[in-house]
Amino acid sequence: MRILIPTILSTKHKVGVTEYLIGLLNSLQNIDKTNEYFVITSEENRKFFSLTNSNFHEITVSIFDISRASLRLQYFLFSKFRIPYLIKRYEIDLIHEPCSWFVNKRFKTIVTIHDIIEMKYSKYSFLFNFLKQKMILSSIYDSTAIISVSNQTSNEINKINNSNITTIHNGFSALEKNGFEIDSIVLKKYNLQTKQYFIFVGTLLRHKNLLALLEAFKMFNNTNNNYKLVLAGKEGNAIKSIRNFTKKNKLDEKIILTKYFDDNEKSSLIQNAVSLLLVSKEEGFGFPILEAQSLGVPVITSNKSSMKEITKKSAILVNPDSIESIADGMFEILKNVDIVSELINLGYKNISRFSWDSTASKTLKVYEEI
Repeated sequence: MRILIPTILSTKHKVGVTEYLIGLLNSLQNIDKTNEYFVITSEENRKFFSLTNSNFHEITVSIFDISRASLRLQYFLFSKFRIPYLIKRYEIDLIHEPCSWFVNKRFKTIVTIHDIIEMKYSKYSFLFNFLKQKMILSSIYDSTAIISVSNQTSNEINKINNSNITTIHNGFSALEKNGFEIDSIVLKKYNLQTKQYFIFVGTLLRHKNLLALLEAFKMFNNTNNNYKLVLAGKEGNAIKSIRNFTKKNKLDEKIILTKYFDDNEKSSLIQNAVSLLLVSKEEGFGFPILEAQSLGVPVITSNKSSMKEITKKSAILVNPDSIESIADGMFEILKNVDIVSELINLGYKNISRFSWDSTASKTLKVYEEI
Protein backbone atom coordinates (compact mmCIF):
# COMPACT_ATOMS: atom_id res chain seq x y z
CA MET A 1 0.00 0.00 0.00
CA ARG A 2 1.16 3.53 -0.80
CA ILE A 3 0.03 6.09 1.77
CA LEU A 4 0.19 9.90 1.53
CA ILE A 5 0.41 11.85 4.81
CA PRO A 6 0.36 15.67 4.51
CA THR A 7 1.86 17.43 7.54
CA ILE A 8 1.41 21.01 6.31
CA LEU A 9 -1.24 22.01 8.87
CA SER A 10 1.01 21.00 11.76
CA THR A 11 2.60 24.50 11.56
CA LYS A 12 6.10 25.60 12.59
CA HIS A 13 5.37 25.23 16.33
CA LYS A 14 5.47 21.94 18.22
CA VAL A 15 1.87 21.88 19.42
CA GLY A 16 -1.23 19.73 18.98
CA VAL A 17 -1.24 18.14 15.54
CA THR A 18 2.55 18.41 15.33
CA GLU A 19 2.92 16.29 18.48
CA TYR A 20 0.52 13.75 16.99
CA LEU A 21 2.43 13.51 13.71
CA ILE A 22 5.85 13.25 15.36
CA GLY A 23 4.73 10.38 17.57
CA LEU A 24 2.76 8.59 14.85
CA LEU A 25 5.44 8.81 12.15
CA ASN A 26 8.25 7.77 14.49
CA SER A 27 6.32 4.70 15.61
CA LEU A 28 5.06 3.77 12.14
CA GLN A 29 8.72 3.60 11.14
CA ASN A 30 9.31 1.21 14.06
CA ILE A 31 6.54 -1.21 13.15
CA ASP A 32 5.96 -1.00 9.38
CA LYS A 33 8.72 -1.92 6.94
CA THR A 34 6.33 -2.94 4.15
CA ASN A 35 3.99 -0.14 3.14
CA GLU A 36 5.34 2.89 1.29
CA TYR A 37 4.76 6.28 2.93
CA PHE A 38 4.94 9.66 1.20
CA VAL A 39 5.09 12.42 3.80
CA ILE A 40 4.50 16.01 2.67
CA THR A 41 6.43 18.49 4.82
CA SER A 42 7.10 22.21 4.60
CA GLU A 43 10.41 24.06 4.81
CA GLU A 44 9.36 25.24 8.28
CA ASN A 45 8.02 22.05 9.88
CA ARG A 46 10.32 19.40 8.36
CA LYS A 47 12.74 19.87 11.31
CA PHE A 48 10.24 17.95 13.48
CA PHE A 49 10.22 14.77 11.37
CA SER A 50 13.04 12.26 11.15
CA LEU A 51 12.17 9.99 8.22
CA THR A 52 15.03 7.51 8.08
CA ASN A 53 13.37 4.31 6.86
CA SER A 54 13.77 3.44 3.17
CA ASN A 55 9.98 3.03 2.82
CA PHE A 56 9.35 6.60 4.09
CA HIS A 57 9.73 9.31 1.45
CA GLU A 58 9.70 13.03 2.19
CA ILE A 59 8.15 15.55 -0.20
CA THR A 60 9.07 19.06 0.93
CA VAL A 61 7.07 22.01 -0.39
CA SER A 62 7.32 25.78 -0.06
CA ILE A 63 4.31 26.59 2.12
CA PHE A 64 4.90 29.04 4.95
CA ASP A 65 3.15 29.53 8.29
CA ILE A 66 2.69 33.32 8.07
CA SER A 67 -0.69 33.21 9.79
CA ARG A 68 -3.41 30.66 10.52
CA ALA A 69 -5.54 31.91 7.62
CA SER A 70 -2.64 32.15 5.17
CA LEU A 71 -1.43 28.64 5.95
CA ARG A 72 -4.84 27.14 5.33
CA LEU A 73 -5.37 29.10 2.14
CA GLN A 74 -2.03 27.88 0.81
CA TYR A 75 -2.84 24.31 1.76
CA PHE A 76 -6.35 24.58 0.26
CA LEU A 77 -4.83 25.53 -3.10
CA PHE A 78 -2.13 22.88 -2.73
CA SER A 79 -4.64 20.12 -1.90
CA LYS A 80 -6.87 21.15 -4.81
CA PHE A 81 -4.19 21.32 -7.51
CA ARG A 82 -0.99 19.60 -6.35
CA ILE A 83 -2.20 16.62 -4.32
CA PRO A 84 -4.12 15.08 -7.26
CA TYR A 85 -0.87 15.31 -9.25
CA LEU A 86 1.13 13.66 -6.42
CA ILE A 87 -1.46 10.91 -6.11
CA LYS A 88 -1.12 10.10 -9.79
CA ARG A 89 2.68 10.42 -9.85
CA TYR A 90 3.31 8.19 -6.83
CA GLU A 91 0.31 5.89 -7.40
CA ILE A 92 -1.11 6.65 -3.96
CA ASP A 93 -3.71 4.24 -2.56
CA LEU A 94 -4.70 6.16 0.56
CA ILE A 95 -4.50 9.66 2.06
CA HIS A 96 -4.29 10.14 5.81
CA GLU A 97 -5.20 13.72 6.74
CA PRO A 98 -3.90 14.23 10.31
CA CYS A 99 -6.60 16.76 11.22
CA SER A 100 -9.99 17.96 9.99
CA TRP A 101 -9.89 19.20 6.42
CA PHE A 102 -11.89 19.53 3.19
CA VAL A 103 -11.95 15.97 1.88
CA ASN A 104 -11.92 15.18 -1.82
CA LYS A 105 -14.36 12.28 -2.19
CA ARG A 106 -12.54 11.11 -5.35
CA PHE A 107 -9.73 9.75 -3.19
CA LYS A 108 -9.75 7.17 -0.42
CA THR A 109 -9.13 9.27 2.71
CA ILE A 110 -8.79 8.69 6.44
CA VAL A 111 -9.07 11.77 8.65
CA THR A 112 -7.93 12.02 12.25
CA ILE A 113 -10.38 14.26 14.09
CA HIS A 114 -8.91 15.59 17.33
CA ASP A 115 -12.01 17.47 18.46
CA ILE A 116 -15.09 19.19 17.11
CA ILE A 117 -15.05 22.07 19.58
CA GLU A 118 -15.84 24.62 16.84
CA MET A 119 -19.29 23.01 16.45
CA LYS A 120 -20.13 24.23 19.99
CA TYR A 121 -17.87 27.15 20.80
CA SER A 122 -16.46 30.15 18.98
CA LYS A 123 -12.86 29.04 19.15
CA TYR A 124 -11.58 31.60 16.61
CA SER A 125 -12.97 34.57 14.66
CA PHE A 126 -16.49 34.18 13.24
CA LEU A 127 -15.23 33.55 9.68
CA PHE A 128 -12.48 31.11 10.64
CA ASN A 129 -14.80 29.27 13.04
CA PHE A 130 -17.32 28.94 10.20
CA LEU A 131 -14.63 27.51 7.91
CA LYS A 132 -13.49 25.09 10.63
CA GLN A 133 -17.07 23.85 10.97
CA LYS A 134 -17.12 23.19 7.22
CA MET A 135 -13.80 21.30 7.48
CA ILE A 136 -15.17 19.17 10.31
CA LEU A 137 -18.38 18.39 8.44
CA SER A 138 -16.46 17.50 5.29
CA SER A 139 -14.21 15.20 7.33
CA ILE A 140 -17.25 13.51 8.87
CA TYR A 141 -19.36 13.12 5.72
CA ASP A 142 -16.79 12.80 2.92
CA SER A 143 -13.98 10.67 4.39
CA THR A 144 -13.69 6.92 3.90
CA ALA A 145 -12.97 6.42 7.60
CA ILE A 146 -12.35 8.51 10.72
CA ILE A 147 -9.84 8.12 13.51
CA SER A 148 -10.86 9.89 16.70
CA VAL A 149 -8.43 10.45 19.58
CA SER A 150 -10.98 9.95 22.36
CA ASN A 151 -14.30 8.22 23.01
CA GLN A 152 -15.72 11.63 23.86
CA THR A 153 -14.94 12.95 20.37
CA SER A 154 -16.24 9.75 18.76
CA ASN A 155 -19.56 10.15 20.59
CA GLU A 156 -19.82 13.80 19.51
CA ILE A 157 -19.14 12.86 15.87
CA ASN A 158 -21.79 10.13 15.96
CA LYS A 159 -24.37 12.69 17.06
CA ILE A 160 -23.78 14.44 13.73
CA ASN A 161 -23.47 11.34 11.56
CA ASN A 162 -23.15 7.64 12.30
CA SER A 163 -19.70 7.40 10.71
CA ASN A 164 -17.05 4.73 10.28
CA ILE A 165 -15.07 5.77 13.38
CA THR A 166 -12.23 4.09 15.23
CA THR A 167 -11.18 5.55 18.57
CA ILE A 168 -7.40 5.50 18.91
CA HIS A 169 -5.96 7.37 21.87
CA ASN A 170 -2.89 9.46 21.24
CA GLY A 171 0.40 8.10 22.46
CA PHE A 172 2.63 10.00 24.78
CA SER A 173 6.31 10.94 24.92
CA ALA A 174 7.42 11.94 28.41
CA LEU A 175 9.12 15.28 28.83
CA GLU A 176 12.73 15.04 29.94
CA LYS A 177 13.44 16.41 33.39
CA ASN A 178 15.86 19.30 33.43
CA GLY A 179 18.62 19.68 35.97
CA PHE A 180 18.77 22.27 38.74
CA GLU A 181 20.75 24.73 36.63
CA ILE A 182 18.25 24.90 33.74
CA ASP A 183 15.32 24.98 36.17
CA SER A 184 16.89 27.93 37.97
CA ILE A 185 17.37 29.86 34.72
CA VAL A 186 13.77 29.27 33.62
CA LEU A 187 12.27 30.14 37.02
CA LYS A 188 14.37 33.29 37.26
CA LYS A 189 13.21 34.35 33.77
CA TYR A 190 9.58 34.36 34.92
CA ASN A 191 10.26 35.47 38.51
CA LEU A 192 9.00 32.18 39.99
CA GLN A 193 9.95 29.99 42.93
CA THR A 194 9.67 26.20 42.93
CA LYS A 195 6.32 24.84 44.15
CA GLN A 196 4.99 28.36 44.63
CA TYR A 197 2.74 28.49 41.59
CA PHE A 198 0.01 26.65 39.68
CA ILE A 199 0.28 26.23 35.91
CA PHE A 200 -1.98 26.05 32.88
CA VAL A 201 -0.40 24.84 29.60
CA GLY A 202 -2.04 25.49 26.25
CA THR A 203 -3.05 28.18 23.78
CA LEU A 204 -5.01 30.96 25.50
CA LEU A 205 -8.42 30.29 23.93
CA ARG A 206 -11.89 31.05 25.31
CA HIS A 207 -13.08 27.45 25.41
CA LYS A 208 -10.20 26.66 27.79
CA ASN A 209 -12.37 28.33 30.47
CA LEU A 210 -9.56 30.65 31.49
CA LEU A 211 -11.73 33.41 33.00
CA ALA A 212 -13.29 30.87 35.37
CA LEU A 213 -9.76 29.68 36.20
CA LEU A 214 -8.69 33.27 36.94
CA GLU A 215 -11.73 33.82 39.16
CA ALA A 216 -10.92 30.62 41.04
CA PHE A 217 -7.31 31.70 41.47
CA LYS A 218 -8.48 35.08 42.76
CA MET A 219 -10.62 33.27 45.34
CA PHE A 220 -7.68 31.04 46.27
CA ASN A 221 -5.31 34.02 46.40
CA ASN A 222 -7.45 35.78 48.99
CA THR A 223 -6.17 33.36 51.63
CA ASN A 224 -2.98 32.10 49.95
CA ASN A 225 -1.38 35.21 48.50
CA ASN A 226 2.16 33.83 48.20
CA TYR A 227 1.26 31.70 45.15
CA LYS A 228 1.19 32.63 41.46
CA LEU A 229 -0.65 31.33 38.41
CA VAL A 230 1.32 30.71 35.20
CA LEU A 231 -0.56 30.71 31.91
CA ALA A 232 1.95 29.02 29.63
CA GLY A 233 1.14 29.10 25.94
CA LYS A 234 0.60 31.09 22.78
CA GLU A 235 -1.74 34.06 22.91
CA GLY A 236 -5.20 33.30 21.55
CA ASN A 237 -8.67 34.86 21.55
CA ALA A 238 -8.85 34.97 25.36
CA ILE A 239 -5.78 37.19 25.80
CA LYS A 240 -7.66 40.52 25.91
CA SER A 241 -10.06 39.24 28.59
CA ILE A 242 -7.15 37.84 30.59
CA ARG A 243 -5.27 41.14 30.52
CA ASN A 244 -8.39 43.09 31.45
CA PHE A 245 -9.03 40.73 34.38
CA THR A 246 -5.50 40.92 35.75
CA LYS A 247 -5.45 44.71 35.47
CA LYS A 248 -8.89 45.18 37.03
CA ASN A 249 -8.09 42.88 39.97
CA LYS A 250 -4.50 44.12 40.37
CA LEU A 251 -3.07 40.64 39.81
CA ASP A 252 -0.40 41.60 37.25
CA GLU A 253 2.38 40.29 39.49
CA LYS A 254 0.47 37.10 40.36
CA ILE A 255 -0.58 35.95 36.89
CA ILE A 256 2.35 35.20 34.60
CA LEU A 257 1.98 35.01 30.80
CA THR A 258 4.84 33.16 29.08
CA LYS A 259 3.71 33.22 25.41
CA TYR A 260 5.22 30.42 23.27
CA PHE A 261 8.09 28.42 24.80
CA ASP A 262 10.25 25.41 23.93
CA ASP A 263 10.26 21.91 25.50
CA ASN A 264 13.06 22.81 27.91
CA GLU A 265 11.08 25.66 29.40
CA LYS A 266 7.90 23.60 29.40
CA SER A 267 9.56 20.82 31.37
CA SER A 268 11.00 23.19 33.99
CA LEU A 269 7.78 25.16 34.36
CA ILE A 270 5.58 22.09 34.79
CA GLN A 271 8.02 20.17 37.00
CA ASN A 272 8.32 22.99 39.53
CA ALA A 273 4.59 23.77 39.72
CA VAL A 274 2.37 22.81 42.66
CA SER A 275 -0.19 21.45 40.21
CA LEU A 276 -1.31 21.58 36.59
CA LEU A 277 -4.74 23.12 36.00
CA LEU A 278 -6.70 22.16 32.87
CA VAL A 279 -10.35 23.03 33.48
CA SER A 280 -11.58 23.46 29.91
CA LYS A 281 -15.21 23.04 28.93
CA GLU A 282 -14.08 20.78 26.07
CA GLU A 283 -10.84 19.06 25.07
CA GLY A 284 -10.14 16.58 22.31
CA PHE A 285 -7.46 14.84 24.35
CA GLY A 286 -5.28 16.84 26.76
CA PHE A 287 -1.53 16.30 26.29
CA PRO A 288 -0.60 18.64 29.21
CA ILE A 289 -2.27 16.23 31.64
CA LEU A 290 0.07 13.40 30.70
CA GLU A 291 3.08 15.72 30.53
CA ALA A 292 2.47 16.85 34.10
CA GLN A 293 1.92 13.30 35.36
CA SER A 294 5.15 12.14 33.73
CA LEU A 295 7.00 14.81 35.74
CA GLY A 296 5.37 13.85 39.03
CA VAL A 297 3.04 16.85 39.18
CA PRO A 298 -0.57 16.36 40.37
CA VAL A 299 -3.38 17.42 38.03
CA ILE A 300 -6.62 19.30 38.58
CA THR A 301 -8.92 18.94 35.58
CA SER A 302 -12.55 18.98 34.43
CA ASN A 303 -14.99 16.23 35.31
CA LYS A 304 -16.34 16.19 31.74
CA SER A 305 -15.29 15.79 28.12
CA SER A 306 -12.15 13.77 27.31
CA MET A 307 -10.29 14.97 30.42
CA LYS A 308 -12.22 12.58 32.63
CA GLU A 309 -11.58 9.80 30.12
CA ILE A 310 -7.82 10.45 29.91
CA THR A 311 -7.21 10.78 33.67
CA LYS A 312 -9.64 8.18 35.03
CA LYS A 313 -8.99 8.37 38.81
CA SER A 314 -5.52 9.89 38.61
CA ALA A 315 -6.52 13.56 38.99
CA ILE A 316 -8.69 15.85 41.09
CA LEU A 317 -11.83 16.30 38.99
CA VAL A 318 -13.68 19.61 39.29
CA ASN A 319 -16.78 21.14 37.77
CA PRO A 320 -15.55 23.63 35.12
CA ASP A 321 -18.83 25.55 35.43
CA SER A 322 -18.20 26.22 39.14
CA ILE A 323 -15.55 28.71 40.25
CA GLU A 324 -15.86 27.36 43.80
CA SER A 325 -15.22 23.78 42.61
CA ILE A 326 -12.04 24.83 40.77
CA ALA A 327 -10.82 26.80 43.80
CA ASP A 328 -11.61 23.84 46.09
CA GLY A 329 -9.35 21.68 43.94
CA MET A 330 -6.51 24.14 44.48
CA PHE A 331 -7.13 24.23 48.24
CA GLU A 332 -7.19 20.41 48.31
CA ILE A 333 -3.73 20.21 46.72
CA LEU A 334 -2.28 22.45 49.43
CA LYS A 335 -3.90 20.99 52.51
CA ASN A 336 -3.80 17.24 51.81
CA VAL A 337 -0.27 15.82 51.43
CA ASP A 338 -1.56 12.24 51.28
CA ILE A 339 -3.79 13.00 48.28
CA VAL A 340 -0.91 14.71 46.47
CA SER A 341 1.31 11.66 47.00
CA GLU A 342 -1.45 9.34 45.80
CA LEU A 343 -2.14 11.47 42.71
CA ILE A 344 1.53 11.45 41.77
CA ASN A 345 1.67 7.64 41.98
CA LEU A 346 -1.61 7.24 40.10
CA GLY A 347 -0.33 9.67 37.47
CA TYR A 348 2.74 7.54 36.78
CA LYS A 349 0.47 4.49 36.37
CA ASN A 350 -1.93 6.41 34.15
CA ILE A 351 0.64 7.48 31.55
CA SER A 352 1.61 3.85 30.99
CA ARG A 353 -1.75 3.42 29.19
CA PHE A 354 -0.60 5.65 26.34
CA SER A 355 2.12 4.75 23.85
CA TRP A 356 2.81 5.87 20.29
CA ASP A 357 3.63 2.30 19.22
CA SER A 358 0.11 1.28 20.25
CA THR A 359 -1.35 4.30 18.42
CA ALA A 360 0.65 3.46 15.29
CA SER A 361 -0.27 -0.23 15.41
CA LYS A 362 -4.00 0.53 15.64
CA THR A 363 -3.70 3.18 12.91
CA LEU A 364 -1.95 0.70 10.62
CA LYS A 365 -4.84 -1.71 11.19
CA VAL A 366 -7.29 0.98 10.03
CA TYR A 367 -5.17 1.51 6.88
CA GLU A 368 -5.23 -2.20 6.11
CA GLU A 369 -8.95 -2.67 6.73
CA ILE A 370 -10.11 -0.02 4.26
